[in-house]
Amino acid sequence: GSPFKSGERTRCLTIHPSGKFVYASNAYTNNISAYRVDQSTGTLTELSNSPVAAGEAGPFDDTYAKLPDVVGNKGGMPYYIDAHPSGKFVYVTNCASASVSVFRVNEATGDLTLVGLPKETGLTPYAVAVHPSGKFVMTSTWGGNDIYVYTVNLDTGELEHAEGSPFATLGIKPVDINFNSDGTLAYVANNGSNNVSIFEVNVNTGKLTLKDLGMTRAGSIDAELLKVEQPVMLVPGFAFVIDQVSESLVSYRVDIATGSFKEVSRSKTGKQPVAVAQDPLNRFVYVANSGSNNISAFAINSTTGALTEVEGSPYSVGDKPTSIRVDANGWYLYTLNQGSQDLSLIHI
Repeated sequence: GSPFKSGERTRCLTIHPSGKFVYASNAYTNNISAYRVDQSTGTLTELSNSPVAAGEAGPFDDTYAKLPDVVGNKGGMPYYIDAHPSGKFVYVTNCASASVSVFRVNEATGDLTLVGLPKETGLTPYAVAVHPSGKFVMTSTWGGNDIYVYTVNLDTGELEHAEGSPFATLGIKPVDINFNSDGTLAYVANNGSNNVSIFEVNVNTGKLTLKDLGMTRAGSIDAELLKVEQPVMLVPGFAFVIDQVSESLVSYRVDIATGSFKEVSRSKTGKQPVAVAQDPLNRFVYVANSGSNNISAFAINSTTGALTEVEGSPYSVGDKPTSIRVDANGWYLYTLNQGSQDLSLIHI
């Protein structure tokens, strides 16, 4: 059945921790598409109440209106989406209305129910990431160069601002947020300043302390890089960072004590790489190439972190893939294709 239809200007996808459901944000239709996964085949079936409205739009953010992919009067424009590790909640950033929507998940059916009103953030929130502990949610603000941290009510999913939030990245145009395995470090990719902000995370309060700014890409970053979804992917001891200027995936060794990077190797991707994901066993890493409509696949050397392209790579998908995820079993890879407004399924 692949590809599977999504909404207009579809932007980001997430897989429920159970592997039973997939959710996709649709920026121009201001809603979330929800699908049931046939776990024996990976096939998606849209749920009967899908799509679900992303909540009240609120005031339109004029700063965001300057970006190349924005059309006026489209509502809050849900962009990033992430699932809580408990499987009970899903969080969505609404870029044009500077807010985060909270949804409760019916764990039997996958249906989403909006919880209260969206929580306010700074200007143009981009990514949303749930801390591995489930106790915190973080958002990056493209317009404010900050990270907003929220505490999570584990019964309702509702958010409250953590003490001291927001926290400055000292970078420009922060997008994706990633954590190390125990959640003591947070990595924020800054597309406008060609670096990654490395924060120490207080796992009791959510407070962030900036430890380092790790340089990654070389060369200027244009507006096209604002479409980068997950430019950093972490595996134990290594990080893989998209360099869109040279159209490559860079492997870095990570200092476990400090979180700092040291480059190991560079591997050529397709045209305009925009998102990266790994399989759950840390054997492979995958890159969505928006400009060549395909997926590059690399095997990871577990000792050195060096990458080797997999035989048969790249693999064709829909038009302009912008988001990529691998299910928890490492069986299925899904891409969200913004140009063709659908999802592709690849068996691993």
